[in-house]
Amino acid sequence: MVIFQEDAKLSLQSPFLISAAAVSVILAQATATTASAAVGDKLDLSGLIQLPTENWSSFEAELYTPRNSRSDKLMWRSSWAAAGDQPGQATLNQSVMSARPYGHSNASVANDGPTAETALHYNPFSVVTRPDGSKALRITPKYLSNPADRAKVWGYPILSGEISTAGKNDGPGRLEFYASNYSVTIYRGVRLPTAMWAALWKIPRADYGHRGVTEPDLVETLQAAWPRVAWLSLHSDDATWRAAIASDPQHYDPSLTGAAGPKNVSLRYRGLDHTDPHALHDWALVVGPCLTQWAIDGVVVLELPTPNDIGPKLFHDIIDLDYPSNIRQPTSQADLDYLEIGAIERYTYPGLSRVTWRQKDVGDGGGVAGAKRLPGKNFQ
Repeated sequence: MVIFQEDAKLSLQSPFLISAAAVSVILAQATATTASAAVGDKLDLSGLIQLPTENWSSFEAELYTPRNSRSDKLMWRSSWAAAGDQPGQATLNQSVMSARPYGHSNASVANDGPTAETALHYNPFSVVTRPDGSKALRITPKYLSNPADRAKVWGYPILSGEISTAGKNDGPGRLEFYASNYSVTIYRGVRLPTAMWAALWKIPRADYGHRGVTEPDLVETLQAAWPRVAWLSLHSDDATWRAAIASDPQHYDPSLTGAAGPKNVSLRYRGLDHTDPHALHDWALVVGPCLTQWAIDGVVVLELPTPNDIGPKLFHDIIDLDYPSNIRQPTSQADLDYLEIGAIERYTYPGLSRVTWRQKDVGDGGGVAGAKRLPGKNFQ
């Protein structure tokens, strides 16, 4: 993993310093032009195809559960496993993130399904109405003080929720709800928790079973550091890409390599330090053919060349609320905090994107009902 650390005073013009020679090694491989929206600029969405917005009050935002698994009008599934989560208990419908198997190797959290008949019948998901009338998805974790309750979820002290746009594998044509390669995803009105580990990220369809590491992470609130620090990361198996960026040892900080995972280039973003931790922000991730960009409240704050292993893959979106393993364990429900997300907007690149939308391959997005081509020249 490679992590670049900013100075205490954030500069939007240069989130970190990379030698021009190092960057040119990668950029020379790209055939597209440089993006018109650079670091410090407003996010430029001209020339893209806008997919229908998810506002959590229409069918696009319904969660996929065991009861409605045959419906095509869905976009998200909870993290319950299709074939059961513990050997010999195929009807439990409860999953534990990254357990090996179902131990405490990587988390303190068991993830419940939204309406499945789980061991504790707890639904961490709800849709709330904000003062302006808009809808938001809320994930609320639950602290398990009762030892008998913990025993039903293999000893885990917290129940929480994770959802993804990966669909249940029911056979041909029913492999996922939404996935794309070159795309822009904007999460509107996000309220991040102060104690929990929240993440908005993508994982490739082909790697969903932990094969490979390629993974764009829009934001992670590691080590309970929000809003002092937010991690913006890009993991990749492209060794040439990583080596080019890391070729300037003056700006490589090996002491941070355990913070955000393997084969990773990250920015510890400090631009929201000393702000209201419960304020709503818009977060955007641009995965383009030439550049990958991160934008907060409509302004690009980080830009990296896109690795070569991005284009061939189709990525699912994941919304995750866990609990960090490197801070003290919670002692009550008051130690936990919720994650909230408003409308979700998606855009694709004409002629470059590959999109799967509700079990239908739609090419560059133009075949999606309600998709709209935005005016202007493609900015990559």
